[in-house]
Amino acid sequence: MVLLGCPLLAIAQTGANDPARYRPEPQRVAFKGPDGSTLQLTGMFWRPPQGEGPFPLVVLSHGSDAEAAGRRRMTVLGYWNAARYFLNRGFAVLYVLRPSYGDSEGPYLEANVGNCNSLDYGPGFEAMADVIAASLAHARSLPQLDLTRLVLVGHSAGGAASIAMAARRPAGLVTYINFGGGKGGSEQTPYSPCSAGNVEKHFSAYARSTDVPALWLYAQNDLYFGRDVAPRWHAAYQAAGGRAQLVMTEPAPDDKAGHHIVQQHLPLWIPAADSFLRQQGFQWGR
Repeated sequence: MVLLGCPLLAIAQTGANDPARYRPEPQRVAFKGPDGSTLQLTGMFWRPPQGEGPFPLVVLSHGSDAEAAGRRRMTVLGYWNAARYFLNRGFAVLYVLRPSYGDSEGPYLEANVGNCNSLDYGPGFEAMADVIAASLAHARSLPQLDLTRLVLVGHSAGGAASIAMAARRPAGLVTYINFGGGKGGSEQTPYSPCSAGNVEKHFSAYARSTDVPALWLYAQNDLYFGRDVAPRWHAAYQAAGGRAQLVMTEPAPDDKAGHHIVQQHLPLWIPAADSFLRQQGFQWGR
């Protein structure tokens, strides 16, 4: 485990902040629903502003929201800061909203059934991984991509989904980055997620089937999975054969932002992410 300090100076990012500079293309991704019907999921595809590729691809997965109103408010720009980080390093980015989020069709597939001490997150993890699989199938129709250089990136429940998908060994996968991944956390019960042992069980099972290195990034004051929660999950993952580097960043300035550093406090994690991606053979800049 690495404890990462925050740099004194904000880390500059190349390029302007305007999403329109990154050649956005709205997407409709076909996804087979639980009843066998074909659902249409909303997404966005961006490419770096210069060059014709082929570009390595990041498939970005969002967090979860148990409230229907919150899910419907989500948009394809919800993780724009994270997407821009990868675009500015030469990656194309595909971001797809899961069923029931934003304008994506279908039912909520991530509901937790049972009480806090007896939840099984496995079905939800696999349903979210199915969306990533559909996104990868869709990516084969997109231009200027090198699908032999694939990176999965996910936040919160999307981080857990990326761990689950990596265990399926999709073709071309080089690595994945997990930002605060897990399930069952709440600000009302800080550092005590429901059925944390069930998350550990599934992460351990995924480790036994995963053949790529990974980076796990959590803020020390992530109220959902910080302090000793993420280190416990990471230790179990490693013991089962996983190859993940755990970085516990310096605390976010506001405890409520600790779970959301992927979007709100990029300087906390950019140095670790840059170093890790270069170690995996990705290069950018001069």
